[in-house]
Amino acid sequence: MNGCPACKSTAWHEFLTVPDMYNGALYRIRRCGVCGLAKTEEGAREVSDESYLYRGSLDAGQRFGPMQWVLRLFRKARHRCLPATRMGRALDVGCGDGSFLEALAGQGWDVVGTELSAPIAATARGRLGGRIRVGALDEAGLPSASFDLITFWQVLEHCQDPGPAL
Repeated sequence: MNGCPACKSTAWHEFLTVPDMYNGALYRIRRCGVCGLAKTEEGAREVSDESYLYRGSLDAGQRFGPMQWVLRLFRKARHRCLPATRMGRALDVGCGDGSFLEALAGQGWDVVGTELSAPIAATARGRLGGRIRVGALDEAGLPSASFDLITFWQVLEHCQDPGPAL
């Protein structure tokens, strides 16, 4: 494992090993012995369309079957944890099915999302049209300092070095 993205230390130790709930693959979580940052072991998981395969089909917001509506409500409710602020432009990196952005748009935000998986992005586009970009954040062609709010819900843990994304 390379140096810690936060403090550059190489003093890593294994913190936790967990099986993937669908395919059983083991993911090792390592913790920096200096600053305490924990991250997935490099190479343990690459985010791609294959990462979204569950029971043989792509998860386009359907992974949990009938309980998916509960998750969608939870994602939409995330906007309630944001500080009171004026409406403006919002970017959700790794927007998934677009539920969170849909809730923000309903409150008057001008929203944009990025999603690595084209099939998942298609689900979000069904809700939000062309406001969803497919691909990595650094490839999305979005101008610097052009958003009032940027969220990374369940994304940073997939980045081997989150610094550039942040």
